[in-house]
Amino acid sequence: MKVLLPYFLLLVGLSFGLLGIKFLMGMVSFRKNAVKTTGTVIEVNTARKLQETTYSPVISFIATSGKEIVYDANRFRYKKYNIGDKIAVFYNEKNPWQANLDSSTETYRGPILVLIIAVLLMSIGVFLFFKK
Repeated sequence: MKVLLPYFLLLVGLSFGLLGIKFLMGMVSFRKNAVKTTGTVIEVNTARKLQETTYSPVISFIATSGKEIVYDANRFRYKKYNIGDKIAVFYNEKNPWQANLDSSTETYRGPILVLIIAVLLMSIGVFLFFKK
């Protein structure tokens, strides 16, 4: 079993790496092709996590087609939003309900986290492989 562990960790780490790269490339492609506009917070959903409150804005914006789009960010953050706040939004012109808030931290946090896990798993796998 100990003999297989380094290979297993390398394989899982490589899989996470490929997934993270694919996820990151998809986000970069979305941002590159998306339309940027300003939306208005029309509602704020709240949730309690342990002792802290997190907030998720519901945003209304006008697409290039002239249609009003209501987008629920559905991602709870520690930043408090107020009704009427103006927020930059990226959206897919062909499907305006596919949108993201203009926050590099929000946009790239998931892919970067997956890539960090990949590097850690592969590093442990390499360490165990050469420790023999």
